[in-house]
Formats: sequence, structure tokens, C-alpha cells
Amino acid sequence: MKQWLNTPVTYGCVIRVLLIGIFGFSLLAAGIDWAFNIGGPHWTTVSTAILAVLAIIVAPIGYILVFLSPDKDTHPDPSSYESINAHMITSEQAFELLQKQEETALKANSNQETGTLIVSASRDNRGTTVYLLPRDEFLKYKIGKERESSKQKRIGTITRRRYGLTPIYVTCFRDLRPGRYNVWIDWGKDNPESRIVQIEKSTVSELELDWRN
Repeated sequence: MKQWLNTPVTYGCVIRVLLIGIFGFSLLAAGIDWAFNIGGPHWTTVSTAILAVLAIIVAPIGYILVFLSPDKDTHPDPSSYESINAHMITSEQAFELLQKQEETALKANSNQETGTLIVSASRDNRGTTVYLLPRDEFLKYKIGKERESSKQKRIGTITRRRYGLTPIYVTCFRDLRPGRYNVWIDWGKDNPESRIVQIEKSTVSELELDWRN
């Protein structure tokens, strides 16, 4: 019952109800007139003719509206942008949508020898700057200032992205050569706490930012 009450009303539904109501009322009036002969034999004949004309008009229109022109599906493909705006989704579903977008971008890239890294975080980490270096470069430079001179360093910022009404907090590193990378958030620190991630070609990798400065 609750699901029926929440079903959206469309113009097609209103037109169908009106047509059925008109036809039913005419049928009821003609039946009463025929049973009690209210208007006499002449009026009974006229009302019967009117009912026949209404039946001829209403029946084809009702068939077209009910069977040939049904209302649009109220549950579109959940992967479409319209359905994202129309339905509340979870953070996990929003993250999966982001992954699919990045995977699609990788497939569309003519150079599929690279991979993508998505670094996710909580709302509290919004605005955090994330740093990335190939592991050999990270080990090569022991001092924080030396890492600043590396041409292979990558920098990203945790930002909010919305999928429908659901926000997620991420940054993406794209066009990464396959290999191992160090990721950290303490720029300039000589021995920062970092995480190691493996990047594969044509693959979207994930890393959760769950450590503190």
C-alpha cells in the first residue's frame, strides 16, 4: 500500500482515469435510464446512441494510451547520470562510479601502458595535499628538500566530488608508469610516514588515506 501511494502520477494516468470515468458514468446513466425509462422511449434511444458513440471514441484512445504509450520507466539505469541525481546512493556506490569513470578514461586513452591511482579519504582530510614518487626516487633522496627537485614528483589535493547527493573525498593520479610508488602527506619531512602502492598498466588502483600527519 505504501509503495502504491509513493508511485508518481503522470499525465497519462490522469487521462486514462478521466476516460474510464467518462465511459463508466455514461454507462451508468444509460443503464438507469433504460431500467426506469426516465426520459421515455425517445430519450432511451438517444442515450443509447450517445453511449455507442462514446464507446467508439474512447475505446481506441484508451487502447493507445494504455498499451502503445506506456509511461516511462521510473527506475532508470543506476549507472546513468540522471538516476544518480534522482536517487540517494551510498559512498561505496559513488566510489564505484568514480572507478568506472577512470577505467573508461583508461580504455579511451590510446596509450594504455599507464595506470591510475585513486587516493580516497574521509571528510576530515579534505584539502590535504598528497605527494607521490616512484619508489626508487623516494629511496634515492633521503632529505625532504632533495625530493622537491625530483622531476617525477606528483602532487594532488583531496577534494570533494558529488555523485547525486553523496559526496566522496578523493584525488586521482593518472598516467602513472607501472611500478611501485611511495605516497605520503608530509612534504619536506626527511622521513615521512608513507604508503607503498603497486601500479599496473591499464588498471585503476586504490589507496585509502587513513594515516595522520
